[in-house]
This record gives sequence, structure tokens and C-alpha cells, in this order.
Amino acid sequence: MGEFVLAVGVLLIGITLYLLVRPQALIALIDQVLTTRWLFLVALVRLLLGAALIASASAVGFSGVIAAIGWLGALSGMVLVAVPPPVWERFSEWLKRLPIALLRIWTLMGLSLGGFLIFASLS
Repeated sequence: MGEFVLAVGVLLIGITLYLLVRPQALIALIDQVLTTRWLFLVALVRLLLGAALIASASAVGFSGVIAAIGWLGALSGMVLVAVPPPVWERFSEWLKRLPIALLRIWTLMGLSLGGFLIFASLS
């Protein structure tokens, strides 16, 4: 199960590095997901990834933190479905107005999370 956490960390770092270099792709991706039915697929993926992180938490270092990240991921999947679409549309419009530098800072959090998952899987 530690390999799963490692794979999630590597995947997260890869995606966020791409989005760090191309922040306009991040805006387009968020707009595409939040304003279409893709939202339900993203919610399902977050729910499943969260459950898998919870299940694999005991096999890695910092198991409590990994379990908490898993619970947050699962909860975020449920929130995506529970919040009405007009709210997500307004959120998407707000994100489009943010400066590119702020979006790049946001991707740094993704890099940090991916690095932590890798570190936890190897300890």
C-alpha cells in the first residue's frame, strides 16, 4: 500500500509541475470541471483516492497525517457534489480573475503535498 501513496505523490508532483509552467491550463481545467458534468467524475475520483489513502495510511510513515489527508480528499469529493452548480460557476469566474502569480503559488501547495506523500511513503 505504500507504493500507492508513492504513486499518488509522484502523479501529484507531475501534474502540478505542468500546471506551474502553464497556469492558463489550470484556469481552463478548473473552468471545464466546475461548469460541466465532469464535476461528478472528479468528485468520484477524490472520494476513491481519499478512501485509498485512508486504507493505506497504516503502511506508511506519518500515518495519522496521511489518513487526515485521505479524509479531507473524501470529504472534498462529497462537497463537490453537495454544493449547487451556480456556486461553482461563480467560483470559476472568480478564479479566472486571479493573477497568474497567485495561481502559481497555489500550485506550490500541490508540489508540497506531493513531496510529503513521497516522503511519507519512503519512511
